[in-house]
Amino acid sequence: MVATTVAIRPVAIILRITIAWRIEGRLSIRRKFPLSSGRSGPPVNRQFTTRIVLFLESSHSGGLAVSLERAALVAEICGGVAVVVSVIYLAVQLSDNNRLLRSQAHYNALDVNQRVFESLLENDKLATFLQECRTTPREVEDAVWTRCSTYYFMQINGWEYVYYQNIDKAVPPELWIGADGYYSNEAKANPAWIRFWEEAAIGFGEPFRSFVGERIRQNPAFQRSM
Repeated sequence: MVATTVAIRPVAIILRITIAWRIEGRLSIRRKFPLSSGRSGPPVNRQFTTRIVLFLESSHSGGLAVSLERAALVAEICGGVAVVVSVIYLAVQLSDNNRLLRSQAHYNALDVNQRVFESLLENDKLATFLQECRTTPREVEDAVWTRCSTYYFMQINGWEYVYYQNIDKAVPPELWIGADGYYSNEAKANPAWIRFWEEAAIGFGEPFRSFVGERIRQNPAFQRSM
């Protein structure tokens, strides 16, 4: 808005200078070609010279000053209208940009979360490993647990991303409700998440860490271990 105002002011100034220059040009005619019959000069159309005399007479009575004031007022009004139009245009542009950013954030959230499930579809053994970890999380082999814990880490990373995007109101609330519902259910029902959170909670900062921990404590397996 400031930049637009700065750009408009020179236009008004140029308009004022142009008006003053044209008036000065008319005044110079009287100085160069006086109408007195006692002096010689180039032939001038009498109707045109009569108009000049009337204009000069009106200028002596304050008409010239009034004309300049009106011209300046018109220039100011034009500048104000231009500023208002520019502000409206900027508001429309900002609204469009906000919608574009929300759409991009929505896409990013879906992409981050879907990558985890894509890895599950691409690897047949991973599904078997996850089932073993869910059933006996503290008894599986170390290599199997490493695969499972990496998968859980990627899942919770996606949950964390949507969590903070929702705080910033960068994603639709419906997306957050769906994602939080799914991950909260996993935290409350999957016994393997208890072992994982004991080992990996330090990798997540507040307030998300407490947010997840509260849900894991609602897991029946966690309550039995107390």
